Amino acid sequence: MTYHSSIEPAAAGERIGAHQLGGLIHATPITLRYTTPGGGQIAEFAPDGCAARGPEGILVAAGSTRALTLKDAAQAFIAAERAASAGDYPADALPIETNGTVYYHAALPEGRFLSNQLKVAHGWASEKLRTVLLDICAALQSSQAVGVTHGAVSAANVFLPAQGPARLVGFGEAAAAQVLGLTLEPRNGLEGEAGDLYALSELAYQLLTGQQAPSFAQRHAASNAGRKDPLVPAGEYVSQSEHRALIQAIERGLALTGNDSTLEDWAFTVGGRTRITPDTSADTAPAPPSPAPVRPERAVPQRPMRPVRPTRGTAESPKQGTPLTTVAAFLLGLAALTGIALYVSQSGVLSGGEKGDVAQGEDIPAQEGPQSPNGPGPADERAWVNARTIDTVASYTAYLERFPEGFYIAEAQDRLDILDDNAWQTAVQTNTLDGYRAYLEAFPLGLHVPEAQQIIDRLQAGLDAIAAADQAAFEDARQRDTVAAYDGYLGAYPDGAFVEEAKQRRDAALETFRDEQAFAAAERLGTRKAYQSYVDRFPKGRYVAKALTMLDKLTSRAGDIIKDCKQCPSVVILPKGSFEMGAAEGDRFAKPSEKPRRTVTFAASFAIGQEEVTVGQWKACVATGACQYEPRQGSVDAAPVVFVSWQDAQDYAAWLARTTGKPYRLPTEAEWEYAARAADSGIYAAGREESACKLGNIAGSETNVPWRTKTCEDGVANGVEPVKRRLPNAFGLYDMIGNAAEWVQDCDSLDYRDAPTDGRANERGMCGSRIARGGSWISGPRDFRLSSRAGRIKGDTDDTTGFRIALTLPK
Repeated sequence: MTYHSSIEPAAAGERIGAHQLGGLIHATPITLRYTTPGGGQIAEFAPDGCAARGPEGILVAAGSTRALTLKDAAQAFIAAERAASAGDYPADALPIETNGTVYYHAALPEGRFLSNQLKVAHGWASEKLRTVLLDICAALQSSQAVGVTHGAVSAANVFLPAQGPARLVGFGEAAAAQVLGLTLEPRNGLEGEAGDLYALSELAYQLLTGQQAPSFAQRHAASNAGRKDPLVPAGEYVSQSEHRALIQAIERGLALTGNDSTLEDWAFTVGGRTRITPDTSADTAPAPPSPAPVRPERAVPQRPMRPVRPTRGTAESPKQGTPLTTVAAFLLGLAALTGIALYVSQSGVLSGGEKGDVAQGEDIPAQEGPQSPNGPGPADERAWVNARTIDTVASYTAYLERFPEGFYIAEAQDRLDILDDNAWQTAVQTNTLDGYRAYLEAFPLGLHVPEAQQIIDRLQAGLDAIAAADQAAFEDARQRDTVAAYDGYLGAYPDGAFVEEAKQRRDAALETFRDEQAFAAAERLGTRKAYQSYVDRFPKGRYVAKALTMLDKLTSRAGDIIKDCKQCPSVVILPKGSFEMGAAEGDRFAKPSEKPRRTVTFAASFAIGQEEVTVGQWKACVATGACQYEPRQGSVDAAPVVFVSWQDAQDYAAWLARTTGKPYRLPTEAEWEYAARAADSGIYAAGREESACKLGNIAGSETNVPWRTKTCEDGVANGVEPVKRRLPNAFGLYDMIGNAAEWVQDCDSLDYRDAPTDGRANERGMCGSRIARGGSWISGPRDFRLSSRAGRIKGDTDDTTGFRIALTLPK
């Protein structure tokens, strides 16, 4: 089991000082640990319950008034790690203060965390498994010698360097918690060395069996309830003969009650040794434990000297020339090594077995009855018949053992040689290590032992060479770390020792390649949709931070100004919302066409021209042939273009849409009034008639037309003026009243009955005429009201009418 944190991990790819965050390795109540490219780890101090992940990845205080003394906690954490590592702690593990908390980076040598190898770890050779576990145990013993317990031993805290012993990290949790005033629940309900020992045994169980052990709490609850322990013994998953010592250590470490074992006891058990309790009554100190016995190098057995075959003698020399003691010794050794003679003796094959034995016989005492010089005795004869009937190594060996001077010892030896040769031929035909080893096991002193051993050595050397080439090929693929490199390894070594790891690394490399390709495609398109698609596909990709930055830049916000080309009009993004469209109550100039007043709601933002389309902007369209009207000589480029019909305005909008690839168009009448009012519900812009001269070029008091306003003077008596000379309204839009009246998309209508209320254009009514809004340089108070609308034949042109542009925004 491992601790977990409720705090969301930081985004992969975020930079912390000079380092970049990779994937999350491990979460505890105190820290979140991440990998870093090039090897290493970064720990982020994020106390569970005291902090939460806020905007931009910053940690903020949450649910607690306790001051987060994170810097002190980080220093305590590092001090504990250094103390536990006995001086082997990286010197660059220094605090980095950012994001409202503290980080520290610790470089690690080439290697990987054990959590990345859990799928294959339980398939390790016994020696490798024992070595790693003893390294972890030694680290815990060293830390406890300086008063530091770990408390969270797991595969995520074990680092396996390419060279050297395994390392255990994460000793500083308790020290940091103490500084922060937090109380950590004891792991598995156990504290100190007992907790570390139980956790180490849990990890050993997982590595050996490939299974996760039930928690201490689950097992303890089952015991209290009188139920069966849910822990399946490790010996039921693996060979007890091969892993006997480790199984015993796991059973001791995971004992629920009466467990007074120490880490030292555990290490002795894993090492295959017995912990000797010193005699406390003696004055002398106990002798140090003996080192584990060193396995001697295997000696190649030499072909034994075969005994001289006996000559069936006469009465005067019945057994001349037979070194019977040598024969007996050889045959006894052969019988003992094969272990089969014991079976024959115990099963009664030669001594009166039970009914149903392969060959029933009677109890035949050795050398029973007189032995004739020219033939066997009765017992010898019956024993030989039994041996010949069974016709196995065991039967002949048993005969020679019981009758070392028997009449048939030569025949027995001949049959043993034949069986030896047959077994050898079988080994030669299979021509495998297992075949030759099976021969040596059956005939440890056989005729072909030297030859078998030489072939075994040769085959083993070949396998060692293949293994070395396998490892070299994998290391080369790992260094290159590409899909092609791993495919090359898997093709050359489909049954290699590193196939599973190569497949995992290939998948990771393929994902990295796809990550890079997807982000490159998003950059080429450069659209919000493309970057969002990348983030959705690779939520933990290495370029997520960049993609989110681009998404933020491309996200439209109210008030943002968009200008898609040098000669394009600027448009301002307006917020979605609702407003009251039409003449207000009490408006003495209100016309029937401006009523009834109604609520119009915009469900999405849109953009509208910051100013009226100017002569200079119009000329860019004329230059391409898309616009036909040639502005009159003397027209100022910065002034609004006039003498354009409704269709001329449509042609310009279509050209602009083709040029930019965006849906530019004329604004609807509802959009125009929403933009002109800028949240003002009154009759006039800025709330009163007297403000009109500050916002637009109108017929002011300086003119002599009868309908002029007498409340202000705008300084221009005749004609349009350059755009943006007056003050903008609250939306940042210029000349919404006066200067030039502006064509909109809507058809002329007698009133607002049945007109859309969602901001769309009214395409019903007298569509040979279209609406112009805002009044012009010659308009008085009646016509520069915010609700004033004028219907005009769509083909007409004059010196008072122009237009501004609108843009539909992507959803």
